[in-house]
Amino acid sequence: MNFAPCLDVNNNPRNPVIGVRSFGEDPAAVAALGVAAIKGYQEEGVSATAKHFPGHGDTSVDSHLAEPPSRMT
Repeated sequence: MNFAPCLDVNNNPRNPVIGVRSFGEDPAAVAALGVAAIKGYQEEGVSATAKHFPGHGDTSVDSHLAEPPSRMT
């Protein structure tokens, strides 16, 4: 099992956490690369866990230090 890939869309340049862990700023590209990564894991017998949650790429708060505001309203 691998707790990856990170499927956050890095659409906020002030985000202190996601940065290079994201496949990028374009949702379609992030989705395509995420699917490819998951298929690669599965082909080698590894279970993938897509992470994090919707909106996590659009925050200026480090979620390891504080709770980012919810964008799901």
